[in-house]
This record gives sequence, structure tokens and C-alpha cells, in this order.
Amino acid sequence: MALTLSFWHNALSFIYCIIIIPIVIQAIRNDDFTNYELILQLSMGYFPLSMIINYYEKERLFIIHHIIVIIVLFLPYVSDYNLYVKFIYYALLAEISTVVLTLKFMIKEGTPVLYWHFKNYIDLTFMIVFWIVRIGYLTPIVYYFSLELDYEKNYYCTILTNCLIILMMTMNYYWAVAIIIKFYNAINEYLSKKNLKN
Repeated sequence: MALTLSFWHNALSFIYCIIIIPIVIQAIRNDDFTNYELILQLSMGYFPLSMIINYYEKERLFIIHHIIVIIVLFLPYVSDYNLYVKFIYYALLAEISTVVLTLKFMIKEGTPVLYWHFKNYIDLTFMIVFWIVRIGYLTPIVYYFSLELDYEKNYYCTILTNCLIILMMTMNYYWAVAIIIKFYNAINEYLSKKNLKN
């Protein structure tokens, strides 16, 4: 069975996440954000390539997501460097949910029998991790970061940052609701089939 571009795209995302997350965790634990250049280089190696693949796969929402991330990655150079870098590290920790998502799709394509056997468990795991990380964790991080922004220091950059934050979090909330609806429909379908057998 030949693996598709989608499989390799998910593999690329998985590799990016398992490289970046330990770096981010160590930086947060040590309160040392001096290796931001490494984060930027790894991210600029991943996000543009992923964006090209998203374009080819017609995943427009992910393209918007990646454009926002790329803009945010460069904001430290035009505004409060330390504040933005610290925020980026904390926000990148949300990529934990991407690890689960990419594993889900890699299992689905690489070993479909295994995936369909455990589909509901895999989907439930992803839903829980997504809600904990992208909604429960990231929402207060973004809120507290936005409170720290200084309009007097760099008015236009602060306005741009707030617009990007609103757009990014709106996408996260949209995906969170879509995940619940999809999971709810899958459970109903599973229960309907089970009732038909009985």
C-alpha cells in the first residue's frame, strides 16, 4: 500500500512537534527563552512547507492558521521582544494537540484496520486533548498576554496582534465545536449500528 502526500504531511507535522515541544518545555521550565532563533528556524522550515502542502490539499483554513503563526513569529522583532517571545513559547506548547491529531491520521492511513477498530477511542482522545490544550490552556494564556500588551509602546503592532489573536482563537473554537459534532455523530452512528444488530 502506497502512502499518500497526506500521510507524509502528517509525519512532517509530527516530527516538527516532537522536536519543538521538548525545547519549549525546557525553556519554560528554566525561564530561559534565549534560544528563540532555533524556534524560529525550525518553525520557518516547517510552516511554509506545510502551507504549500495545504494549498495542494485544498486545506484553506490551515493556510490561514500558518500565515498567522508566521506573522506572530516575527512580531518580537518589531515590538516588545521579551514579551512576544515568552508568549510564543507558551503558545507553541499547544502543539501537543497536533501530536495526537497527526498520529490519528497516520494510523488511519498507515494501518486502517487498527484505526477503524479503535476509531472512537482515538477520536475521543484527540477531542479531550484538543479541548484541554487549545481551549482550556491556550485561552487564558492568550488573555493574559493581551493584557500585557502596551498600546502606547507600539500601537499598530498591538492592534495587529489582537486581530491575529482573535482570528486564531476563533479558528480554535470553530475546530473545537466541529470536533464535538463529528464525535457526537460518530457515536450516534455506532449506537445505531449496534441497535440494528440486536
